[in-house]
Amino acid sequence: MDGRMDRKTHDWRKAVPGKIGLGALVGRARLAAVLAVLIMLVLLGWRLLRPHVLHAYDTVPVFRLHVVAHSDAPADQEMKLAVRDSVLPMVLSLVDGAQSPADAYMRLASAHRPLEETARAVVRSLGADYPVAVETELDPAGEPAAVRIVIGAGRGANWFCVLFPPLCFADAAQAIEPAPASPAAPASDGVQLALRWLDWLPGLSSLLVGGVGQMDQDDVHTYFAHALPGNSHVGPAAE
Repeated sequence: MDGRMDRKTHDWRKAVPGKIGLGALVGRARLAAVLAVLIMLVLLGWRLLRPHVLHAYDTVPVFRLHVVAHSDAPADQEMKLAVRDSVLPMVLSLVDGAQSPADAYMRLASAHRPLEETARAVVRSLGADYPVAVETELDPAGEPAAVRIVIGAGRGANWFCVLFPPLCFADAAQAIEPAPASPAAPASDGVQLALRWLDWLPGLSSLLVGGVGQMDQDDVHTYFAHALPGNSHVGPAAE
C-alpha cells in the first residue's frame, strides 16, 4: 500500500504544470551555450574579415549616376524622383553592355545635352524654373566616377545608383524608395534600409545593403566614402 501511494505521489508531482525537469534545464543551458558560442564566432569572423571585404570593395571600379535635388523640401524631393524616372531609362540604355567605368562615361558623355533637356522639361512641367546641370565627377586619380544631374542649387538629398558594375535597374528604382516619413519621426534619422535580422551584427546590415546598387541618400557613406561624391549632402529623410 505504501509503495503504491509513493508511486502515485511521484507521478502526481511529475504532472504538476509549470515544473521543469533537471534534464530539460540542462538541455536549455547547453543550447544557450552553443548559441552564444556561435554568435561569438560570427562576430569574431566578421571582425576579422571586414578589412578584407572593404579592401576588395576598394579595388572594384564603379561608375554612378546621381540625381541631386534643389533642396530637402518635399516638393523638391518629389521633383528629384520625377527627374530620375524620366532620365533613368535613357541612361540605362546608353550604358548597357559597358565594359568599364570609362566606357560607361564615354557612352554618357555624348548624351549630356539630351539628359539635361529631359531633366529640365520635367522641372518645368512641375512649375519650377530651376536650372539643370549635368556634371562629371572625377575620383582622386582623375578618372570619371559619376555623372551628376543637379537640379537648381543642388543642396538637397541625392538619389544615386551604380551604373558599373550594373546594379541599377529601372523597374527596381521605385521599389526601394522609402515610405513617407511620419511628422513625429525625428528628422535626424535619415533613410534607414536594413536587414533587420542582421541588425545585431555591427555594421554588417549597412554593408550588405550597399549591394542593392541604388539608394536615396548616401547611407553607405560610412563604409564606401571613396565611391561617393566628396561634396555630397546627406539631408534628413525627405520621402
